[in-house]
Amino acid sequence: MNLITITTFLPLLGAVALVLHGLFWGARGTSGEKLDGQYRLITLFFTIVNFLVSLLILAGYDSSQAGAQMVTKVAWIDWLGVSYHVGIDGITIWLVLLTTFLMPISVLASWHVTKRVREYMLFMLILETGMLGVFVSFDMFLFYLFFEVTLIPMYFLIGVWGGERRIYAAVKFFIYTVVGSLLMLVAILAVYAYNGSTTFDIIEITSNIASGKTVIPGGVRFWLWGAFALAFFIKVPLFPLHTWLPDAHVEAPTAGSIILAGVLLKMGTYGLMRFNLPFFPDISRQAAPWVMTLAVIGIIYGALVAMVQPDMKKLVAYS
Repeated sequence: MNLITITTFLPLLGAVALVLHGLFWGARGTSGEKLDGQYRLITLFFTIVNFLVSLLILAGYDSSQAGAQMVTKVAWIDWLGVSYHVGIDGITIWLVLLTTFLMPISVLASWHVTKRVREYMLFMLILETGMLGVFVSFDMFLFYLFFEVTLIPMYFLIGVWGGERRIYAAVKFFIYTVVGSLLMLVAILAVYAYNGSTTFDIIEITSNIASGKTVIPGGVRFWLWGAFALAFFIKVPLFPLHTWLPDAHVEAPTAGSIILAGVLLKMGTYGLMRFNLPFFPDISRQAAPWVMTLAVIGIIYGALVAMVQPDMKKLVAYS
């Protein structure tokens, strides 16, 4: 089996192991406190093993070669042109390593959690699979699927194990992210249609657009660029779409804050590089001054607000 697939789905296997362990040992009358300790150890084990597997990916990656490597492409939904297409390139290799490196740290930072430990660790492992899937997907349908998978566990991590205003923060996070996701879905379907409704393959579509085989009218390109961009700007988040982040960052449990700052926000910038730049290079070039202006405003605004924060999590969020 491909190392990319193993790394992506090993955490999900860990989630299954947690459920089965709870069913088996819980039925045998094992005390709740002892079971909680075992859930923590199982989760830590799977995240550490996954990090070690990702090091094998790094060892096998050839930095002298451009393009995708360690690729697995298998037909999935033939009539739609959807395939299970995963791999890594010079961008995603480091994002995969960042994710697998931070997860054991996040689990250790969650050792103090005593409420519904199995469910908490379950969501952590599902979240890891979702984040890794986003970075290794070379199919738009698969990318969108994993992108959505990351939303659900983070929503519950904030809403159940967060601070005093956790419900408000979780709902705000959910609404912002869902709006962005729906915009991205519309853009994905439009690109798919203009490409001839034959494939969701990102590499193939990028090649078709670059070679002129796939032609998207100028006005439509602008709106599709905007749909992708807004979805990813919310995720970054770019000023003035940033207001969900301080609330989510502060109210999330410590591990949630680590994952938000360390990985989830990177998904926005990665999406811009994977979709906006190669699909719409001309619009990206025209929009660059406006994006840079908003980025500079965000940097200065974030720095000024961070200076007056008495709360460490808010300080990290704004910085």
